[in-house]
Amino acid sequence: MSTLLFPLREKPPRPSAPPDIRKVRIGLLGAGGVGQAFLQLCRREREFFLRRGLDLQPVSALVRDTSRPRQGMPPPALLTADPLRFLKCSCDVVVEALGGVEPSRTLVAHCLKARIPVVTANKSLVAAHGAELSALAQAHGTRLRVEAAAVAGVPFIGNLEARPLAGRFSALQGVLNGTSNYLLTRLSEGQGLEPALSEAQELGVAEPDPSNDLSGRDSAEKLALLLQRLCSRQVDTAALEVQPLANLQPMDLQAARLLGGVVRPAACAWLSEPPSPCNHRAEAIQAFVGPCYVPNGHPLAQVHGLENGLLLLKDAPHGQTAANLFYQGPGAGCEVTAATLLDDLWESVQDASDSRPASQFPAPQGPPATLQAPRTPWFLRLKADPAELDDILAFLADHGLHGRGSHAAADTVWLLTSRASRARVEAVGQALAEAAQSDILPLRALEVPHGC
Repeated sequence: MSTLLFPLREKPPRPSAPPDIRKVRIGLLGAGGVGQAFLQLCRREREFFLRRGLDLQPVSALVRDTSRPRQGMPPPALLTADPLRFLKCSCDVVVEALGGVEPSRTLVAHCLKARIPVVTANKSLVAAHGAELSALAQAHGTRLRVEAAAVAGVPFIGNLEARPLAGRFSALQGVLNGTSNYLLTRLSEGQGLEPALSEAQELGVAEPDPSNDLSGRDSAEKLALLLQRLCSRQVDTAALEVQPLANLQPMDLQAARLLGGVVRPAACAWLSEPPSPCNHRAEAIQAFVGPCYVPNGHPLAQVHGLENGLLLLKDAPHGQTAANLFYQGPGAGCEVTAATLLDDLWESVQDASDSRPASQFPAPQGPPATLQAPRTPWFLRLKADPAELDDILAFLADHGLHGRGSHAAADTVWLLTSRASRARVEAVGQALAEAAQSDILPLRALEVPHGC
């Protein structure tokens, strides 16, 4: 065996050359809860981005009141309440967290025309003017990213955009509002709506003005946004059937549990023609938003508290099981939204350094989609003597509404029924009120989809 005269020595590792650091100047529109959380996250993750060659530098923030104390804000010299001063500041990317439609629309449009990419968490803006702003971004060769505006804690829009064949679907059913879901979860535990709302506000997961959550408007805007992004169709939020949470009581959720289900703040849409890479137009959409009975076997029944969930349903060839897609994750809180904004910013910066066009759906074209109210099963609450249950069921059957399950307590009866239109249910409720002096609370109900 030969002997080495000189022992082998490992070469010392070469010091890795630091990456070329690129300064990314950030303009921030709005510095409320989400804006402040975004700035704090930028500071916390500074080293992470420096290792990847990016130096994130907030250079200007447009706020309504510069004297208001805020956490994690840039120096006061970078704050301004003057939109013109903000627009004169040189930015590489703009993060929009103002909320509302105006002045957000005007400011975002100005930035896109100046070829400045924009990332936004503003669902109201995108639901109302997403088509216009998306077309504006494409016309000026820049990017508008909106993943933080809907179901921010469940990153899936970008995945579906990148895989249009795998992402084809015929219907979507979701819990899109974490605050509302939290309130209904607390109601199911016996707490009243007002105490649950106060608790959510103390935890920072409900706005001081919770009207958008309670009315269903927040979920309606998110549903419109998702249909716009995933189906390339404009949806008029005002034309959606939207029902509020206000009339629900803890006993309704307890009855739902005894009937084998839960109540969730649902946002659902069925497409008459599934979108595809060659056809992004769904000519008619059946949709509704509101509290809804969900059977325990449905994936949305497992979405609790502050969580969001989205089920994309697929039509399967005859004899095959549908390959449905289900996404679930955190659905409320400034930190969740801020993290998605920062991810969108990162992708926008990557786009800007790539000469290839970024993958994205085309801007919606044509008039808004025709919206129709679907025929669904129903979960009904009736003020009535339980001893009259058989007569009530017979009365409903005479009007084409057949019972599938019932629960009674004290002077109240709850029923699950067959599929029917809202118009028929309301007509039956009116007839029942006239016949028996009984009021009725109708909630839509879902069925367990094939493949689940």
